[in-house]
Amino acid sequence: SSRDLISVPPCGQAMHRKAMSLFRDGAFIGNSQLDFLRPDEKLHLAFGQDEKIRVTYTSLGGKTKESGVLSKDNTKESLSKAAVQNLHRRPIKIAVYEPLPVSRNGDVTVKIVKDATTPDYTVAPNDKVGLVKWESVYQPREKREINYGYAITWPKDGRLTGM
Repeated sequence: SSRDLISVPPCGQAMHRKAMSLFRDGAFIGNSQLDFLRPDEKLHLAFGQDEKIRVTYTSLGGKTKESGVLSKDNTKESLSKAAVQNLHRRPIKIAVYEPLPVSRNGDVTVKIVKDATTPDYTVAPNDKVGLVKWESVYQPREKREINYGYAITWPKDGRLTGM
């Protein structure tokens, strides 16, 4: 949103170390320093938790399948749901990020469970491996649910660590 974005005026000169005052929705929230910004470069600032964005997260568990006669692999699913609501009086762009495990072993695979996941997501947004992102504009008071699931599969004789 425009409330957490600073853009240097296109004056052709870089902005060097400057003190700045931070405001959110017209209220002063603190001071900070801006180290360096090139002309026309945009800077995204995190202003902390926004009390007018409500998020409720629910873990839905998931299935675990062990190898057997018909399957030679173990599979563990993780399912969750996030309910997101915009309590602002104006539309606002909201991005929801969820972690996606990253395998460092060729025998272990991680896949998004497509039929349990809300569509229109981006995997590894801005080259940030290990994240999944949903982004859209929420109208005032609008509430949406984002469902998410992933499955980890590994060989029957292997051991899953780091989870």
